[in-house]
Amino acid sequence: MLRGRYLVLIEDDSLMGASLVQRLELEGAEVTWLRQAVRGIAAVRTPRRPVDAVICDIRLPDGDGEQIFATLAQRAPPPPFLFITGQGDIDQAVRLLKSGAGDYLTKPFDMADFLAPARPGAAARSRSGDAGRLRRLAAGARHRRKGRPPGRRRPSGADPRRAGAGQGAARARDPRLVRSPRRPLRHA
Repeated sequence: MLRGRYLVLIEDDSLMGASLVQRLELEGAEVTWLRQAVRGIAAVRTPRRPVDAVICDIRLPDGDGEQIFATLAQRAPPPPFLFITGQGDIDQAVRLLKSGAGDYLTKPFDMADFLAPARPGAAARSRSGDAGRLRRLAAGARHRRKGRPPGRRRPSGADPRRAGAGQGAARARDPRLVRSPRRPLRHA
C-alpha cells in the first residue's frame, strides 16, 4: 500500500497518465500529474509537501526525463526516480541507474513491477539489487549488439567458422543419405 505517500507523475500520454494516477490513488498515494518537463522540475523543486518518489516518462514534448533528473540532481539529491518509456534503450537505462535512478521500466509493464519500487522498504531492496540489475542490463546490451537475445547461444556444431565439418557435411556430400521431413535419416 502507498497510503500517505506523495508522488509526482510526469507523463505526457493522456491514457497512460490517467491509468497510472487511478491505480496509484487506489493504492492510497496522493499524486500530482504533470505533462511537461518544465512543470515537472518546478513541482519537484518546490513541492507542496516532501516528494516520496517521481515517476517520469523519458520522452516528453519539451524535453526528456534524463534532463529532468540531471537538472534536479545539480542542486540536491533528487527523490527516487522511476523512469518509464515506450522506447527502451539499454545504454540509457544503465546510465540512469548508475547516476542514481531508482528503476527503469519499458512500456507495457506489469503493474506489480511498476508498484514494487514505490512501496515502503523498496529503497533498501533497490540499492541491494542495483549491481545485479546493472549486470543483467549490460549483458542484454552485449547480446543485442551481437544479434542474439540474452541467454541464447549457438546450437552445438553450428559454428560458422567450421561450415562443412561434422555429420551434416557427410550427409550433404552423400546423395544416398536422404532426410525425410517425417522420418529420421534413412538410406535411399
